[in-house]
Amino acid sequence: MRVTQAYFYRRSSGRFYARIRVPEALQPHFRTQELRRSLNTTDRALACHLALAVALQWKAEFVRLGGD
Repeated sequence: MRVTQAYFYRRSSGRFYARIRVPEALQPHFRTQELRRSLNTTDRALACHLALAVALQWKAEFVRLGGD
């Protein structure tokens, strides 16, 4: 299984968002190349932990659907 990089970024509002690339085989299912979700925090350390949790949920969904 190929590792898909997950990371987070901060918008101009100061809030952090998680982001992950959708495996090519699953892009028709999700109808997008990338998933994004607000982490509802402006704290960088907390965002790092939350982004990891979100990425694990997304990766589990990718595996469940039979993607990379």
